[in-house]
Amino acid sequence: MTSASSYSEYENIRADDLSAQARDIFENTLGLPRDSVASAPGSTGAESERFVQEFRLQSNQSDRFEWQLGLFYTKEEAVNQSLVQVELVPPNAQILFGIGEPFAPFIQGDSILIQDVVFTSEFEELAGFVNAKYFFRPDLDIDLGVRYSDTENNTDFDYDGLFVDPNASSVNSATESVTTYRAALSWRVEDTLSLYASVATGYRPGWSNAAVVNIQTGETSDPFIESDELISYELGAKGALRDGELNYDIALWYQDWEDFQSSETFPGQGTFGGNGDATIVAMGFEATVNALLTDSLLIQGTLAYADSELDGDSEQLNGIDGEQTRNLPEWTASLRATYNFPITQTIDGSIVLGLRYTDEFNTAYIGNFEPGLSGQPIQAPIDSILVTDLSTSFTAGNYRVNLYATNLFNDDDLDGGSASSFFVPGVSNARGRGVPLQPRTVGVSLRYSF
Repeated sequence: MTSASSYSEYENIRADDLSAQARDIFENTLGLPRDSVASAPGSTGAESERFVQEFRLQSNQSDRFEWQLGLFYTKEEAVNQSLVQVELVPPNAQILFGIGEPFAPFIQGDSILIQDVVFTSEFEELAGFVNAKYFFRPDLDIDLGVRYSDTENNTDFDYDGLFVDPNASSVNSATESVTTYRAALSWRVEDTLSLYASVATGYRPGWSNAAVVNIQTGETSDPFIESDELISYELGAKGALRDGELNYDIALWYQDWEDFQSSETFPGQGTFGGNGDATIVAMGFEATVNALLTDSLLIQGTLAYADSELDGDSEQLNGIDGEQTRNLPEWTASLRATYNFPITQTIDGSIVLGLRYTDEFNTAYIGNFEPGLSGQPIQAPIDSILVTDLSTSFTAGNYRVNLYATNLFNDDDLDGGSASSFFVPGVSNARGRGVPLQPRTVGVSLRYSF
C-alpha cells in the first residue's frame, strides 16, 4: 500500500502595459486620431490552494500476473482577477462618448474601463484506476489499465467593463464522468531486442473562461471550455548492437485529438482558451542512438518528425483543413559528442560538443474566413535554427570543474513567438511577437561529491 499526499499554495501578481493593443483597437479600428491613447495599464492576479491524495495497492512482483488498484482525489480553489483601463488624451474620450453605446457607461473623464473581472473557481476530481499485467510466457506480456473519473467545476463570475459580457456575472457549474484506458503488448525477442505496441486514451477536464465581448458584433467568447479527448497509438523497438556499444530506441506514433483545448484571440483580446472546433491528426517518429565509437568517444543523437494537421476547418482559430499545427516544427534533432581523456594520473578531462536543430514553424494559423473573419491571412513564421554548445570539464577525486558556453556563436535567431489578429469589416490588424534565442552564455560550475 502506498499513500501520496500533497498540498500547495500559489500566488502571482502581474502588471502589463497594454498600450499597443489599445492603439490597435481604438485608433486603427474605431477611428480615433493617432496618438489618442496615452496609456493602458493592466494588472492580473491569481491565487490558488490545491490538495491531492492518492492511494495505491499493488501486488508483489511475479512472473505470471501483477496488479494494481488505486484511488485519486484532488480539490483546487482559486481566485482570478483582471483590471484594465485605457487613458485617452483629452478630448478623445468625448469623441467616443459621442459615438454612443457601448462606450458611454464605461467612460469616466478620459479613462475607459476595459475590464474589471473577478471570478472564483473550485475544481474537484475523484477517480479510481486498475492496472493488470499478464505474462503469456517470460518474454511476452500484456499490460492493461482503465481509469474512471468524476469531475466537478464551479465558477462564480463578477464582470464589469466595455470588453466583457455583463450577462456572464453568474455561476457556471459543470460535471463530467470520463473513462480512459491503456493497453500495451511487449515482446522481448532476445536479450538485445525488445518490441512493443500500445494504445491509450486521455482527456483534460473542462474549465471556465473569461467571457470577453466583440464590441463590433456583440459576440461573446465561450464562457466555458469543454473537455478534450485524445487517442494515441505507438509502435517501438529498443535494442543494442556490437555487444552493447550501440544502443537505440525507435518509436512510431499516431494521435487523434478531438475538440482540442487551445489558446485563442477573440477580436483584439486574449482569452484563456477555446475548443478548436476541429480535430488534430498527428503522426511521426522519434529515434535515439548512443554509440561508443572508442573507449574515449561517445556519440549521442536524437531525431524526431511530427506531421500534425488540422482535420477540418476551424473558424474559431482561423485555421483551414490541412494546416500544420501552430508552434510545432516538423523536424527536430540533436547531436552530442563526448571525448574523455586523461590529463595526469589524478586528473581526467572531457570535451563535449553539442548541436541542436529545430525546423521552421508557424506561430499562427493562416486561414481566412468570410464574413465571420474578414481581412488578410497573417503569417508569423519562426525560421529554422542550429545552435552549437561547447563545454569542457576537469575531474580530480571528488572535485569537478566545468567550463561551458551555450549558443557558442551567439546566433540571434528567434526561438519561438506568437501572433494574434482581430478582424472587423474592412480592417485587418495583426501583431507578432518573437522570443529571442538565449544569447551566448559562458559560465563555470564546481561540483563536489560526498
